[in-house]
Amino acid sequence: MTARDVAGNSATCLFTVTVHDTTAPVLQCGPDVTAWTSADGAPVAYMPASAKDAVSHSTVFYDLPSGGFFPLGRSTVTVTATDARGNIASCGFQVDVIQDLEPPLLTCQSELSLQASSCEGAVLAGLSVSATDALSPVTLSYSEPLDALLPVGDRVFTVTAVDAAGNSAGCGVLVHILAPEGCPVGSSSQAR
Repeated sequence: MTARDVAGNSATCLFTVTVHDTTAPVLQCGPDVTAWTSADGAPVAYMPASAKDAVSHSTVFYDLPSGGFFPLGRSTVTVTATDARGNIASCGFQVDVIQDLEPPLLTCQSELSLQASSCEGAVLAGLSVSATDALSPVTLSYSEPLDALLPVGDRVFTVTAVDAAGNSAGCGVLVHILAPEGCPVGSSSQAR
């Protein structure tokens, strides 16, 4: 720094400015997680946390890793973000692992008759199926795609319900595909 007076005299001095980063990173944890299992615990994956720092890069550490094994009950995952100057921020979220040993309740109609619009068969329509589970979501799967063309004849169409813990239930619907008039009786009209 230099100072001058009106006569033109000047003096100079130097000083040091040191900037310290004393602000912790901004850390945001993911949402709480619920997992269902039929065992004594489960591997659970969760969303990563986000960390931002105004000055430097942040390193994020989880005390319980995503995809790791979590026991039954509630576990708290603690997340820590540290910037290059050692400033620390932390947050946490819950992982709930619930034991589910009961299969879903699956209800299917016993029979379904469809009139084919051509000798090739009919697309399955009007299938009445419902599935519920006391604890977790249920996924339905079918022995054939719902939009598949089923040939003329009788067949058992199977439905499987699987809950989030892997418990399953199944049922079958006897489907009658009736041939329109004028179709020859052949292999396509035989039951599969």
